[in-house]
Amino acid sequence: LLAYAYPALRDAQRMRRVHAELGRSVAGAGGSAGSRWPVDRDRLAALLGCDGLVLHAKDAAWQADVYVELASATAIALTHASQLAQDLEIFASQEFGIATLADRHSRASALMPQKRNPYALAVVRAMAGTAAGELTSLLVSLHTGSARTDHFHVINGAIPRLMHEAVAVMRLMAAVADGLTLDVARMAQVARDGFTVAADVADVVAQHAGLDYRTAHHVVGRAVRDALEAGRAADALSAADITAAAAATGAGDVAIDDDVLAAALDPERCATERHQPGSSAPAEMERMLQDVAGGIGDGRTWSRDARAGVAAALVGADAALAGRQALLTALSPFAVLGRGYAIVADEHGAAVTAAAALRPGMTVDMRFADGSARARVTDVEAVDGAGVPPGAAPPG
Repeated sequence: LLAYAYPALRDAQRMRRVHAELGRSVAGAGGSAGSRWPVDRDRLAALLGCDGLVLHAKDAAWQADVYVELASATAIALTHASQLAQDLEIFASQEFGIATLADRHSRASALMPQKRNPYALAVVRAMAGTAAGELTSLLVSLHTGSARTDHFHVINGAIPRLMHEAVAVMRLMAAVADGLTLDVARMAQVARDGFTVAADVADVVAQHAGLDYRTAHHVVGRAVRDALEAGRAADALSAADITAAAAATGAGDVAIDDDVLAAALDPERCATERHQPGSSAPAEMERMLQDVAGGIGDGRTWSRDARAGVAAALVGADAALAGRQALLTALSPFAVLGRGYAIVADEHGAAVTAAAALRPGMTVDMRFADGSARARVTDVEAVDGAGVPPGAAPPG
């Protein structure tokens, strides 16, 4: 089962690479060659929480390969999940009986009341096919000239839909794995009954009887067939069976020690006899478990940091927006009116900004914070720049 962990870690690495590409800003690029407007693309990228720019303006505006990468990484991840689901469905079958899904991930057969169908696994496999189809549709839609909108019609619907469904299905697969029950004793029995150690027997026959591997392979195959036809278990092979099979296949006089053969027929002992990196030996399994745990820890740290970065960018953007809102509120004409001022307009609706624009008898409209009023000018008195009427003594 540990073999499924490494593809999942590679899936996570692919997603991180796509995340980095999607984290570059396209804002302010213009249609194809930039813009005459004084748009600060670096400032926009910072406000959006992006890590740098997609530099070329046309590339930023029109290229869609990063979305294809996202769809591809998603399809690959779901394919790995589908492979695991397919294997678990086999393991959970009556013939194997080595895995049992939680009740919440199974349902009763409509035909056979005693049968539990691993329904959640079918959902995972179906979504893998859907993801492959979405990826194919994206690639087909890109068979256009550059700076076309054809593929965006597909992308704008396909990518959000794919990600929404893929996240849900991968969470389902994680829940299936979390609720899975494995029968270790049954695994050992299946390993013996299925004669999974045949290749190991061929190895020891080649190593101890002086045969080339191809010949040893034929000898062991004949010995197993003869045992099964005689109604004997495959793991009950004896050294005499090997000798007889060698003679029957023309391999000559072959002899092998009973203890050597018994060790090769024991699945547990066979697992411990492989000492290369990544093998089934207990020490190697422990090393890989630690390696996978480290990879999972790194992935969780990256995810936490990425979420924190987005959250910090949003907090910073909110603070900047709040500051600008406060400034706009302070400078708003409505805020000025609320402090006791009024806006005066002449009979044409134009704002009156100086007393010199008024004359006695004019009708003016005055706008206050809570309403408006109309008045007639009876007198006009100008003041100098210091706000002192002509002829009046300045204060103090």
